[in-house]
Amino acid sequence: MSKIKRSRRNMVTYPFHYKQVSEESFLQKEKAALYLHIPFCNQKCSFCNFKAYKILDESSIDNYLTTLKKHINLYSQKRYYPEFVFDCVYFGGGNPGLLRQDQVLGILDTVRENFEITDNPEISMEFDPINVNEEKLVSYKEAGFNRLSMGVQSFDDEILKSVGRIHSAQDAIDSHELMKKAGFKNVNLDLVYPFPDLTVDKWSETIDTLVSLDPAAVSTYGLELWPGTPFYKQAQKGDFSVCSGDDEARMYDVANQKITSSGYDQLTVYGYMKKEYKAKYHCRFMEEYYWNNKPMVGLGVGAMSYIHGDFFVNTGNAKDYMNMVNRDELPLGLGKHLSMDERMRRFMIRGLKKTKISISDFKQRYGHDPCEYFEKEIDSCVSQKFMYIEDDFIRLTLLGCNYNTNVYREFFIQGDTDTVEGEMNVNFGLSFDVDDGIEGKFRG
Repeated sequence: MSKIKRSRRNMVTYPFHYKQVSEESFLQKEKAALYLHIPFCNQKCSFCNFKAYKILDESSIDNYLTTLKKHINLYSQKRYYPEFVFDCVYFGGGNPGLLRQDQVLGILDTVRENFEITDNPEISMEFDPINVNEEKLVSYKEAGFNRLSMGVQSFDDEILKSVGRIHSAQDAIDSHELMKKAGFKNVNLDLVYPFPDLTVDKWSETIDTLVSLDPAAVSTYGLELWPGTPFYKQAQKGDFSVCSGDDEARMYDVANQKITSSGYDQLTVYGYMKKEYKAKYHCRFMEEYYWNNKPMVGLGVGAMSYIHGDFFVNTGNAKDYMNMVNRDELPLGLGKHLSMDERMRRFMIRGLKKTKISISDFKQRYGHDPCEYFEKEIDSCVSQKFMYIEDDFIRLTLLGCNYNTNVYREFFIQGDTDTVEGEMNVNFGLSFDVDDGIEGKFRG
């Protein structure tokens, strides 16, 4: 047996190489995004899975907003995480646009009193068309709001009525014009497809109307059926019918071709931005933080947070939410400390929604080359012509963007979609299998 030579060099720390730093350059607060959930709507749509309630009365809204302010203050006092400087503040819902100006500005004032905000933050507000008026827009512009998003969903009045929307196509057109007149340049319009009775031709007409309005940004979301929604219940009974998977894929291609040929660049699998606005405007909340797995704090009933590998969702029960906050408890519901493998898979799934992943960014965050760590998954996507590697990026092809949920599935592992005894699962949006089509038959 050979003799082991004893090492007698003690190690005070590791690694051994450092650089000279200063307070200003080294001890900086990390930037994060803040999401504020307003769970009220004029009327809940047949497909909506968001935590939202049809307007009850003013006292219910006032009570909730009072609790939300307490939640903001409570979170700022309980320092379980670093003290962030918020780079964007997003009012989502529901439909925060239905609130009065004083209610919205009261929430924003509470945010500014409790948190540090960057010098040039993105402050966003979601609207339904019927709640847009000149007085609100002027007030919000003066208060620092600089991005608006409006849920249009369709420019076909029959489709709008059938899915539970209570505005007309003309309402949406008029509201968008008011936003532009008020000086809002960074305005996004949302559409959803395929709805029942929506044909490729009807969808094409909706896209024509959309691009004729020339908004700064547009989003075309694929319909998903979520448990508990009216559409889901209809589907379970066999009373729900949308177009075939092939026609849905054609709708994606029609929208993509018409939007990109009208001066828009594709930023995500379903989001587009006017070329002339791209350098200055986009949705910082979604593109810099939400899809990028960067710190995001969600306040309000049912709002979710993701901070340094910790994922948690506030309780979705409004009564429980208000009781917990009023007892000075953070109103947590679901939560999980993600393993390193889960963090990396989450990064791939969510990051690819932006159509590309930076290989060097992945290496810097996780210490792995994604092309090696996910070699099997990436090879499968490449072989199906969903994906390709170019320079520093793993990119989706147009086909991969169209069939994006097929791509995300590649990064699931065995057991991910199982219901585990004693654990609570986040529901999937149950789309229909694109390859098979459905022709009226529900598939879970």
